[in-house]
Amino acid sequence: MEQGNPNQELKVNYAPAIYDHVLVGHVVSTSTVVDEFECHQNCLRNDSCKSFNVHPGADIAKRFCELNNETRKMKPDDFVEKKESSYYEQVKVRSTRGWNSKQPAYSCKSIRDSGDSKGDGRYWIDPANSGNSLKVYCDMTTDGGFEGVGGASPNSPSRRISHVLRKRQTNYCLTKSFNQ
Repeated sequence: MEQGNPNQELKVNYAPAIYDHVLVGHVVSTSTVVDEFECHQNCLRNDSCKSFNVHPGADIAKRFCELNNETRKMKPDDFVEKKESSYYEQVKVRSTRGWNSKQPAYSCKSIRDSGDSKGDGRYWIDPANSGNSLKVYCDMTTDGGFEGVGGASPNSPSRRISHVLRKRQTNYCLTKSFNQ
């Protein structure tokens, strides 16, 4: 994970293969692998790997894996055609906390303060950092942020909704009644 906004996590994916092409002159490691997936795993384990080439071996069950410390975008002149080989490149995808249950934020306020808010709406939080995330409605326009437990909006027709209000560092519960 890269340093920076604590609400952001970078995940490494690979762009679709570019067949019959390779990057030359930037190989940092070579190995024999069973398939592209194994080469991909080798690249993930190597901090200097930014892309990889896979070449056919003499045996159909074996391939040659080359890990590169550059990409075709960094070194376009070194990206060449090579029949029956394939090239793969890392793509880093930013994942923002609060947008899904697997990566909940601490609070609506933490989402808003990070600049990753999509505006008023539903987000995932885990204030206790217990691994049990909650989907809540976040009012991102009110000072301090407002969290409605259970995914309900403050305007919902529910007769009684429990709300958690987080303002600055003070946390307390507020129960409000909403009549239809």
